[in-house]
Amino acid sequence: MNELRQKWEDRYARGETPWNTGRPDPHLVQLISSWPPHRGAVLDIGCGTGSDALWLARQGFQVTGLDIAGQALDTARERARQAGLTLILLQGDFLRDPIPGNDYELVFDRGCLHSCRTPESRHLFVQRAAALLAERGLWLCLAGNADAPAGESGPPRLRAEELAQVVEPHFEILELKAVQLETELAISPLFWRCLMRKR
Repeated sequence: MNELRQKWEDRYARGETPWNTGRPDPHLVQLISSWPPHRGAVLDIGCGTGSDALWLARQGFQVTGLDIAGQALDTARERARQAGLTLILLQGDFLRDPIPGNDYELVFDRGCLHSCRTPESRHLFVQRAAALLAERGLWLCLAGNADAPAGESGPPRLRAEELAQVVEPHFEILELKAVQLETELAISPLFWRCLMRKR
């Protein structure tokens, strides 16, 4: 097992998953509330225990969830079974492993891009997201916000210009807004909500 996978398996084993609320993300729900009736394919990067993927499946989407942690995916599979929903769940590293399909209408990323610590890995992440999307497909990215108060705990953070610089070669930014991310932490961390369309 590689070091990155072990890190996330350990976090799930210890229950150190404050992002895992068990509910669909409100920013995703808001976006889908205005979605046209046709429901196509969605890729949920870092799907964890499946809260967002399951909600999307209930809305009629064909959902593929990807996560590096097998423990999280086992929980997602069981939740899908109990709910009578069909999900395609894949274990892998988004930057390294093959992912089937190139016609997703939506890619949803709740806190994965910001985990890429180098400009090169962020560029690769963006290139892969673009390659997997259908023409003019959408990417909803929630990423840690560097405008958060100094000393506040939470995920890695990006400045608005860093985020724009890395995505704009492949995506048109439709919205970039500072928001609070719903978590199990006492103070909800400041994030960017970035909605983009593939160029």
